[in-house]
Amino acid sequence: MRGGGKMKKYAIGIDRGGTTTRIVIGDKNGFLTRPKVVPTSEKIETLIELIKEEIKKAKIRPEEIEGIGIGAAGIVDLEKKELVLAANAPTISFRPIERELKIPVKIENDCNVAVMGEKIYGEGKDVENLIHITIGTGIGAGIYYQERLLKSSKRGRAGEIGFLVIDSEGRCEAFARKGVWEAYCSGRNIPNFVRVLLKQERRDTKLKEIRDLKTEDLFKLAEKGDRVAKDYIDKIARLNAMGFASVVNAFNPELITVGGSVVLKNPELVALIKKYVREFTVNPVPEIKITKLGSEIGLYGGLGLAFFKNI
Repeated sequence: MRGGGKMKKYAIGIDRGGTTTRIVIGDKNGFLTRPKVVPTSEKIETLIELIKEEIKKAKIRPEEIEGIGIGAAGIVDLEKKELVLAANAPTISFRPIERELKIPVKIENDCNVAVMGEKIYGEGKDVENLIHITIGTGIGAGIYYQERLLKSSKRGRAGEIGFLVIDSEGRCEAFARKGVWEAYCSGRNIPNFVRVLLKQERRDTKLKEIRDLKTEDLFKLAEKGDRVAKDYIDKIARLNAMGFASVVNAFNPELITVGGSVVLKNPELVALIKKYVREFTVNPVPEIKITKLGSEIGLYGGLGLAFFKNI
């Protein structure tokens, strides 16, 4: 045991997405184990067994663990420790983890947990007004305003920027909400937006030859020189810039970091967003950059959530 003979405190960070779940054991300095990625299960018993396995592999005792911090994709009930709405899952309670393992559990919306990771372990340590925007399957944000995490008192509904309206014509919709940012620029909905554009414009492109179009297909064709694919990525970047500008105008952040699968796999998108964002802002445009914590930002945030009370 390290630390001059004193008991060393650990924590467990969990990033529970709609498709995959990541888990890591760490301390206040960062990771101590290699993150493990498994398919997300709707059964809480599966998650409990996963935690037990990781504790055993790390050769530590449950009483040495400060807590478990869980970032969950969807809307969470902070008091009941439940995930009450997610795209691919029914309501799930995380209280059985506490009862089974006798380890305190904290849960937060995954975007809030991501910005905690940036604040504690990333480039937001000395930043008073910090925002982390996730552009992945969906779009959301975690927001630190005047050194305080912005969230509602019970349910983690603050930061739902994916439902900012960016198109008054309402050509696309997400969760029955027309014209919202997520309907055009998220990994889940980019293919639908592309199909709408193809129908409107009737341009010659290999995009028409792809029967089950995916977001990655658009970026791959653009790399190969497809002019229409490039134009559509430019349109998506401009719509993203409108969303970013709304966030900048509302919160005047010092720094915006960006993550999520769409951006991490296609970093050139951020350069295009930065190109257009000034057209729509009245506040100064802050530094906008891809997070250096990458796809593990939620795990860092999970550790921070478990360790720190006032974040």
